[in-house]
Amino acid sequence: MGLLSNYVLNHGYEEQISPMKIKKKVFYLLSHPIQYQSPLMREISTLENLDLTVLFCSEEGATEYFDRQYGRKIKYDTPLLQGFNFVFLKNYSPFPSVFNNLYGLINFGVLKKLYKDKPDLLVVHGWSYLTHIMAIIFASLLGIKVALRSENPYHQEIKKRKHILFLKKILLGSLLFKCIDYFLYIGNKNKEFYRFYNIPESKCFFAPYCIDNNFFKERAIKDKEERTSLRSQFNITEEDHAFLFVGKLISKKRPLDIIEALNKVKNRSFKLILVGDGELKDEVSRLMEEYGLSDKVILTGFINQSELPKYYSIADSFILPSGQGETWGLVVNEAMCYGLPIVSSSTVGSSFDLVTPKTGESFTEGNIEELSKILSNFTRDTSHLEHSYISKYIEKYSFKTVCNSISQIVHNTD
Repeated sequence: MGLLSNYVLNHGYEEQISPMKIKKKVFYLLSHPIQYQSPLMREISTLENLDLTVLFCSEEGATEYFDRQYGRKIKYDTPLLQGFNFVFLKNYSPFPSVFNNLYGLINFGVLKKLYKDKPDLLVVHGWSYLTHIMAIIFASLLGIKVALRSENPYHQEIKKRKHILFLKKILLGSLLFKCIDYFLYIGNKNKEFYRFYNIPESKCFFAPYCIDNNFFKERAIKDKEERTSLRSQFNITEEDHAFLFVGKLISKKRPLDIIEALNKVKNRSFKLILVGDGELKDEVSRLMEEYGLSDKVILTGFINQSELPKYYSIADSFILPSGQGETWGLVVNEAMCYGLPIVSSSTVGSSFDLVTPKTGESFTEGNIEELSKILSNFTRDTSHLEHSYISKYIEKYSFKTVCNSISQIVHNTD
């Protein structure tokens, strides 16, 4: 059990008891330990006006697990369970997995936990699982204030079929959302999503999708000194413009679009680093060979969190061509900490917040000609995109902003 051996089973959940007594008690409900969420939980735990307990519905991610999209076993090498109090709720689902959506997580222990401890605030991340829906409704019945933090962007929502939107207007807008007191929006399009479901401005608080900016910026300074030697390891010269993609090689991420676009770039002074693995890996390799780009594209496979920063230091710009389902794209935040100009499809949720004329360019999802033109221009000149400005711009998308919003909400529970 490793880290989990410090916990004892009690009424359907495993719990760590904190002796710390702070003014407000906050529960934060998450599906499982996530590499992007754990640093935020540590930061929230430093707030003096609250006592945070994270409720996990699954142990997936805490130890080695099989990631269906990577098609392999994954074990992250950064601490996911340190620096905050947490509870693992027992999962009663007959099909237990965070990949099984609604019925993948059924944790009845959350009801007893809410009834027994009655926190001042329950923060719920999304509503994809039965546990999350149960927790929202039950907390509301108990008079516990509920805050929802979700990812859904308006511009992707309105592409859904009309009958689906009609049902969601009833199930979400008229039912579930009525049980929620505060809505934490991660970006502009997420806020528009809430407004689409008639959530008033007064209930909306900015809690941006963010990463550990300090960690990546500190690494950026350190790795800058090794940039030349790191690039030489991959046979990248200073004359080459190094494009970087970080993500799973799956259809949602559209990595094939990058290969198609680069094939149309006449200036061959470039390299493409594809960091990731997935079901499209063989197709990517086939396309590289077909277009004679094998010497221009570097396939790294899966790279763990501690090694990832050095690839940002090697790059000159970052590409995220994703389609429907890319609700934000936190890799864009990471790239901007390194001051990298961004090339993003306009479907990516963060493109409306992070991609400006001074930080990069966006293109229509799937438009190879448009993408190719941008990449071609980048191989010639990116001097209009200031690296220091890009690095500074990302600072407001930070843990501090999220903590400020949660603190404001906690005080509103008085």
